[in-house]
Amino acid sequence: MKFIHRTLDKVEVPRVPVPVSPDFRMAIVSGALAIAGLVTSAVGGQTGKGASEHQQVLAYAGAAGFLIFGILAVRSVAGEVNRVMAARTGPRPAGIVRWLILLIGYLVVGVTALGLINVSAINNLLVGGAVTGIVLGIAAQQSLGNLFAGIVLLMARPFNIGDRIRIRSGSLGGETIGEVTGMGLTYVTLMTAEGPLSLPNSGVLAAGIGPATEKEIEEADAEAAGDDAAPAGEAREATDPAGSGAPAAADDESTPDGETRPDEETRSEEAAGREDQEKTAVLDDELLGTSTLT
Repeated sequence: MKFIHRTLDKVEVPRVPVPVSPDFRMAIVSGALAIAGLVTSAVGGQTGKGASEHQQVLAYAGAAGFLIFGILAVRSVAGEVNRVMAARTGPRPAGIVRWLILLIGYLVVGVTALGLINVSAINNLLVGGAVTGIVLGIAAQQSLGNLFAGIVLLMARPFNIGDRIRIRSGSLGGETIGEVTGMGLTYVTLMTAEGPLSLPNSGVLAAGIGPATEKEIEEADAEAAGDDAAPAGEAREATDPAGSGAPAAADDESTPDGETRPDEETRSEEAAGREDQEKTAVLDDELLGTSTLT
């Protein structure tokens, strides 16, 4: 019996990224229920002196419902944003954005719930938080601007990692052409003809962005290659201006300390020798002429 072995050629098919879209249905339902609890507690409920038992029940029940469904809505939004961003930019930026959404969302829900049941210390807490937020916002204005601009770029996606783009902005030094190699919460990294370049997200968001053509990429590469070759050509001209391969420093007439070089000394000695020979020849001619007359 003969066994026939078949070899199948393995063909590697490039993976096409599957687009990921957020699903906020759970967040919308939870948010609607949280708003219903907020309205119930604020309109029909009341706490403190003079409030009936029915009003107190509505106030506390509405506040509890707002707190529970508000937390669910915040967690749902943070989870969906994390899932979409992780598929587009990686887990690290997505985790940071998820943490920020949870922190801000929990803070807003908690403070609002305490305000619904008329906690006496909530006013002082709100005033202190507002002052702290203003101070931090002024001190970290540029960093926060890059952060929120990064979130907008990650969600809007005017370009993706691997795209070759052209950015035009006066604040970024004119036109920049390169391939996108990274997108973070603070910087966009491009691989240009001159090397990697990190651009702040706020500047990229305010700039004009478009795809770069092959001609523009070739021109940028040629310009960068010309800039790199210019210093080397100047160095060669400085060392060999006549193209003979001899260093230019050999034609200098003197050394740095003012002394004559050996080749100059040799030429001076040869010139002095020729002058002596000419004087000797003249004297010989004169002596020969004198002896002939006599």
